[in-house]
Amino acid sequence: MKRYFPLLFCWLLLLPAVAFAAAGSDPEEQFQRLHGYYQRLLNTDEGEKRENWQRAARALQELHRQQARQEVGAKSLYLLGNLYHQLYRRSGIPLDLAEAITSLQEVQGLYPNHPLADDALFYVAHIFLYEQQDWQRAEQVLKRLLDLYPAGDVAPGAREMLATIGGGRAGSTGSERPVLQADGRYKRPVAPAQPPETRRSASTDQKAERRIAVLPVRHWSSERYTRVVVETEAPLNFRSHLQENGDGPQRLYLDLDGARLSPRIDSPVKQVADGLLQRIHHLQTAAGGVRLILDTQTRLDDYKIFSLDNPHRVVIDLIGQPAPTPPPLPTPPPVMARPATGESLSLAQQLGMGVRRIVIDPGHGGKDPGAISPSGIKEKDVTLRISRLLAAQLRRQGNEVILTRDRDIFLPLEERTAIANSHEADLFISVHANAAANRQARGVETYILDVVASDDQAMRVAARENASSARSFSELQGIVQELLNHAKLQESQQLAEFVHQTTLTSLRGAFGGQIEDRGVRRAPFVVLIGAQMPALLVEVGFLSNPEEERLLADERYLNRLVQGIAEGINHYANNLSLAER
Repeated sequence: MKRYFPLLFCWLLLLPAVAFAAAGSDPEEQFQRLHGYYQRLLNTDEGEKRENWQRAARALQELHRQQARQEVGAKSLYLLGNLYHQLYRRSGIPLDLAEAITSLQEVQGLYPNHPLADDALFYVAHIFLYEQQDWQRAEQVLKRLLDLYPAGDVAPGAREMLATIGGGRAGSTGSERPVLQADGRYKRPVAPAQPPETRRSASTDQKAERRIAVLPVRHWSSERYTRVVVETEAPLNFRSHLQENGDGPQRLYLDLDGARLSPRIDSPVKQVADGLLQRIHHLQTAAGGVRLILDTQTRLDDYKIFSLDNPHRVVIDLIGQPAPTPPPLPTPPPVMARPATGESLSLAQQLGMGVRRIVIDPGHGGKDPGAISPSGIKEKDVTLRISRLLAAQLRRQGNEVILTRDRDIFLPLEERTAIANSHEADLFISVHANAAANRQARGVETYILDVVASDDQAMRVAARENASSARSFSELQGIVQELLNHAKLQESQQLAEFVHQTTLTSLRGAFGGQIEDRGVRRAPFVVLIGAQMPALLVEVGFLSNPEEERLLADERYLNRLVQGIAEGINHYANNLSLAER
């Protein structure tokens, strides 16, 4: 095989090696300085210190961030891949090689028409083949390279490498495998008795197949919030690390052990450029796992990561501020009035917050029917009907209302909260209908999120709505403990008390004492996890109770129900304005 691999560096080696210095005003000059420092790391004792390589890597990352849309952006990213690969050959640390692969994949993903795009893919194929001995992935990359760049300058080398690993055109010798030497060159060994594809044990592919597939990620964003959901075929252990960058954008790493990338992920880089998130990288690691890298557009205030099941997924919530804008002229703070009762004001009252935008979430939907009554009425249909009526009532009162679903479709629980957060809603109301083994159980109950369920009944309701087992319910408590926003808990409690009381009053005004008060309760509901606003879940009645099943199909009952919920929201909003009166 010809030595194509060293040719990947030729354009770099022709550049003069100049002293490394602080970034100048000219991006090309900055790149030249960084390249010169890279050459010194390769050829002098300075390369013996890991911190010198890391220093250069940070500088290249910053240069790429600043010049992402310019020619120097592609070159800096390609050089970053070279740098990390050479660092790996000195350190043997898998993380360094993973960074090299990520950077090179980004070159092709971000700059598909750049002259270095095919070189970067060829470089990745070499790493897979000669550093990781991953013949299958090397073959995939080479075939992709030839599909995208059949006339590129590295295409002949790619075809020869395919022939070497048994996946090339007719006439392939298929029996020689170049060996990587310490000087970065390759030599031909004595031909083995069998070609590499034959010698490779089937257990390699079987082991890869046993890894758990990571499916394409989903995301929702606003200026101050982004939720990313990573769905997997089975539970996985995960680790995370946030790479600091002073006051600038950051990089969040999520490592999933024993995982593989699903074939449905068609690109190593997913461009987002929305809200707090710039892009998402997908990387198969040498250690037999998957690494996701989230590049932010600004510095984060906070982030949370937790896992859920049914289906199995990892949820990442990013919280921050949009890119800074010139501050407005300061205005005197409003005078805060104390409530007449002498009680302390809530945080929302102190900040003078109001209610403008409300997200209503009709529970269940699509393949998830929710509770089903003895006569076959589905909870998903009841909640959608009520939510539409409630939305109309609130709009008549001047509110902006968003429905998480307005037809019979399935939405994962975490997506519902993400919709509310990404729309920066002021309130989140999730509508459900109850069910119990005891057909005499009846009444209205209202829930807010908390770590511990109020009682056994609350725990059973949460487990049913979460579609979770007893074990996952206990695990869920740990998640809620970590994510619970105590300021929002206080506001949610107030909202729930207003809504619950006015709903009961409205229903009892028409239907008398047959409407049972089951109170305001607390439980760890998945649909409420991560809500950035006051949120509640209302159970409007029992489909398992014959009388309440009839009422939940009664137009008069439903109208009184939504009038009561809307009135409670109005009372809550008026209470918030108390601080400004």
